[in-house]
Amino acid sequence: MHDAQHTALDAQHTPHDSGVSRRRLFGAGAVLGSTAAIASTVAGAGPASAVVLGQEVDTGSLGITGLTVGRHTNLFRSFALTSATGIGVISVGTARYLVTFNAGDGHKALQIFNADTGNVHYVASTPGETSGNWVHDGKGNLYFSSGNKLMHVSVPGRSIRQFGTAGTGIMEMYEFQIDHEGYLWAGTYPAGVLVRIHPDTGREVARTPPLGTGNKYARGLSISPDQKTVWSGTGTADPDLFRVDVDTPSAPVRVSIPGRGRDSFVPQTVALGRKVFVWHDNTAGDEIVSVYDVVSKTWSASP
Repeated sequence: MHDAQHTALDAQHTPHDSGVSRRRLFGAGAVLGSTAAIASTVAGAGPASAVVLGQEVDTGSLGITGLTVGRHTNLFRSFALTSATGIGVISVGTARYLVTFNAGDGHKALQIFNADTGNVHYVASTPGETSGNWVHDGKGNLYFSSGNKLMHVSVPGRSIRQFGTAGTGIMEMYEFQIDHEGYLWAGTYPAGVLVRIHPDTGREVARTPPLGTGNKYARGLSISPDQKTVWSGTGTADPDLFRVDVDTPSAPVRVSIPGRGRDSFVPQTVALGRKVFVWHDNTAGDEIVSVYDVVSKTWSASP
């Protein structure tokens, strides 16, 4: 059970700059604004006519307009793999880079491109498959994990190194975030806890109690705009949403998701302003998105 669910969910985000899975990136876009973006570009759309199946109808332009901001060819020419677990664009000074993690056993797993020219900037292998996402500190440093190994990449320096090892009981780490003091946070398997890590030494400086009852996974992390609250999903025995004050990690708070399914994951959270968007299964086993308002402490369906 672990291998199948673990593999399916390893393709999972967010700010600071964070790598996100392409599936989650497109899913978040659908929930958080693609409809509005398309609607704003449709010119002169009129009422639709009823169409009978099999009937031939006139075709024409949808009236959707756009602007080409750049074209890149052979962007992924340096490898033959077809999927990525973490992808995103970062800025280092005036330069912009596209960072991607690629599926496989770690060979050329990290690929960085100049986002303006499409040229390869840096390619590196990792000790094994990359886990979760990467996070950027805004200064050209990327942090992520490969199994229980903590990894650091200097984008300007074109270098990679292992700078630490996960603490007791942890085989995998996921969804790195950076708090207001510059410490790293990560979800874990199979300990089901969140850990706080020193970015220079790789040393674990704090960990939460296990989140929920019987959970092996704590993942889907996001962080509040002030970088003082970490949000985490759990699974699979007791899936739910938890909030952790980064300055008091010993006291996580459960924020119960209404109508959540059992024996499942909460694989993704996205904290935006006063809202936290939460991906989870409902009681029918379908994945949905619910929205928690941190001010009113109320839940609503996704817009």
